[in-house]
Amino acid sequence: MSSNGVSELRAEIERLEKVIGRRPKVLVTQLADDKVRAAEQIALKARDAGFDVVYEAEVALPEQVITSAVEEGVHLIGLAIDDAANSLGPLVEERARAAGLGDVPVVLSGSEQVDPAFLRRMIDLVAARA
Repeated sequence: MSSNGVSELRAEIERLEKVIGRRPKVLVTQLADDKVRAAEQIALKARDAGFDVVYEAEVALPEQVITSAVEEGVHLIGLAIDDAANSLGPLVEERARAAGLGDVPVVLSGSEQVDPAFLRRMIDLVAARA
């Protein structure tokens, strides 16, 4: 990602921070053993863009994701998944609502390549709830 692209994303995060009163916070973890690298890339790129990142390196179950999201007070959940775990995204969203997190958005990625469009989507999802 170009430094100009990162600067633009950081500026958007700074504007969003003023609206919500703190830096947007994202929980990043993986729901599959083979997605550690993808989760790491989501966490690193989100941090570079200006998110406050909580990265959990262990493979998580949906219940663990929700417990961490509640404890950390996140605005967004980022999950690295494989095709077999694709159906777990909606389950995590459903459990987040049941746990009182409202409509905390969940973004899914199976790729180790995190592009600016993915990060912009993360920003837009948080902004939509602000």
